[in-house]
Amino acid sequence: MKQIRLGIAGCGIATRKLHLPALRELQDLFCVTALYNRTQTKAEALAETITSSPKIYNDFEKMLYSGEIDAVDISLAPELNFEFISKSIAAGIDVICEKPISINTAEGKKIVELAEGSDKVVYIAENLRHAARFKRASEVLQSGAVGQPCFATWQSWVNMSRSNEYVSTPWRKDPSHVGGYLSDGGVHHIAAIRTLVGDIDSVSAFAQMRSDYLGAEDTMACIMTTKSSSLVSYSVSYALHPCETVVKVIGPDGCILIGDSAVTVMKGEHEESYSVPPENTYKKEFADFYETLLGAKNLLGSPRSALKDLAVIEASLLSSKTGRTVPIDSLL
Repeated sequence: MKQIRLGIAGCGIATRKLHLPALRELQDLFCVTALYNRTQTKAEALAETITSSPKIYNDFEKMLYSGEIDAVDISLAPELNFEFISKSIAAGIDVICEKPISINTAEGKKIVELAEGSDKVVYIAENLRHAARFKRASEVLQSGAVGQPCFATWQSWVNMSRSNEYVSTPWRKDPSHVGGYLSDGGVHHIAAIRTLVGDIDSVSAFAQMRSDYLGAEDTMACIMTTKSSSLVSYSVSYALHPCETVVKVIGPDGCILIGDSAVTVMKGEHEESYSVPPENTYKKEFADFYETLLGAKNLLGSPRSALKDLAVIEASLLSSKTGRTVPIDSLL
């Protein structure tokens, strides 16, 4: 089995808390051989936690052309994604890039065009596309257990308090990406919703700013229609209590409740639950990235799919601003 020499661009929270723990469990597939960070001391500190002793760079292009890497993991502010993906493709380096795909759909379309015009892999890392609970729920829905889905509801209260380390990140405090946390976190939710009920057709929404420190609108309520004529109610707040998420899909014959550890089918007084074991979805996305490097089709990391996730959030914010229903395809 070939081990991929991986460079990492960005030594912040996502790399430290999400990517590296996953990569430590995949050392037969990946060896971290290089780190890039604009502040070199930050990369040096992170390198001390990596047993492969990666080389340190404060110049991204020098890392790309060093001969030290086969692929790069881009984990930077979304405003840098287009530039860094472009440079990686030009250098002949395969890419896995943290979501959201870009700051907005206009720039995201440029990334899709780059990716589809290149023979290099561009994989947008969306961990919820790998989550077993949504895959299991999708299988149950496709089996017809509750009939054709008519309605889905997603409610998330995230409560990003002032003490949360993500809140102190400069690019999150003053976001260039559309909607701030609403897109940064929201693309996760839309990816899962699309796994359950398919592509979104249009959206009508209201967005508000309920905090004075999250940098942009942080609370939103949406009604969406899907391409298959289902309705979706999506409500989210990064400023309000309590911390919880409720996800349901309802059909004419019953309801499916998707929890962290189980998928439950409710039909009248009858309930049947399917347990979902604990999993590291970041490990699963890197393992899938590896398979695409070997030639597998890029389904779960598709830039075009990531663009659709972002388009739903951007269309929701546009709806809130204009007071009209926005077709998703108008942004694509």
